[in-house]
Amino acid sequence: MKARFPMWLSIAIASTVWASADTIPFSSGPLPATKGIITPGEPWQYNAIITRTNPEDSWGSPGAGQGSVPWDGLSSVTSFEITFDLPSGAAIDAGAPRFGFNSIDGANTYAWIPTLISSSAILFIDPSGDPTLDNTQSYFVNIYFTGDVTNSRFTGAWDASTASSPEPSSLLLMAAGILGMGLARRQLNPKSRFSARYRLRETRL
Repeated sequence: MKARFPMWLSIAIASTVWASADTIPFSSGPLPATKGIITPGEPWQYNAIITRTNPEDSWGSPGAGQGSVPWDGLSSVTSFEITFDLPSGAAIDAGAPRFGFNSIDGANTYAWIPTLISSSAILFIDPSGDPTLDNTQSYFVNIYFTGDVTNSRFTGAWDASTASSPEPSSLLLMAAGILGMGLARRQLNPKSRFSARYRLRETRL
């Protein structure tokens, strides 16, 4: 009979080192709007800068050219993704001046890496993962377009990643599990018990 690996031991080992990723989704809401608040409480605005002739076709948080805003989330953020429902003829202009996502930590500004997913979707990733955007820092994101996108709906998500190191109680649980598995293997192996008794009997004789 083969010893089965206890399910509870598998869970104990897996629980000693773990990592999780939390997604914070947001959207513009069901009705068209030129400005508002996205989860977890960040301001956004279309066409924040208006020139003499026409507004710049842009979306930003807090608004293109409007400075920076503190991150209000409880979790640290490592990426930002947004998808727009753009009208015909409009597309994201990743080559525009001042385009990008930047996190600010004191006197240091970190430019996040942009990845154009499609003409209407873009992903920004923290370049190093450390520092991530947390609630002691601020940020700004400026996205420009090739045409008028006022009132276009959008959806997106912040990615907040966390990690945990093994706790002492988890390490003790894993050690106890390994010891228990060894004892179980001995009890479930009748040949080993018979051999041991036979050798003991031969020794006495």
